[in-house]
Amino acid sequence: VAPPLAVAALGTGAGAFAGTLAVRYKYLYALPEHAPALVCEAYRTELEALYDQYFAAPRTQSAIANAREAWAYAARAFLHKYRFDLLFDLPRYNSMFQYIQSGMRDLPKLPSELELTAPLFEEDAAAAADDVGADGDAIY
Repeated sequence: VAPPLAVAALGTGAGAFAGTLAVRYKYLYALPEHAPALVCEAYRTELEALYDQYFAAPRTQSAIANAREAWAYAARAFLHKYRFDLLFDLPRYNSMFQYIQSGMRDLPKLPSELELTAPLFEEDAAAAADDVGADGDAIY
């Protein structure tokens, strides 16, 4: 006959395992794909403050490379501070990391929302306009 404490320990372990499976496959699996972006938007002011802190550091590279590096450092610092890797599964955590690194710009979600001839961002449109010659043909 097993002692009552051992039975209680086994029951608690089985309950914790069942609870873990329920949370992982019922709630986390049902999260929408854009949930990490919504979380980032809730913390936008803090993320932008981190970005400003890292962007202000003196660098010897171009402003674009400095901005990319500042967003990368801001993403690492933010995700290290709040530990969203414990909350989200790996694909959603990765999409959160990439969303922050992209400067928290909204990207088209589905191919049907994306016009293949249109640039994704305004600065891409300006750069594309500079690459067009007088006759309207693209300069490569």
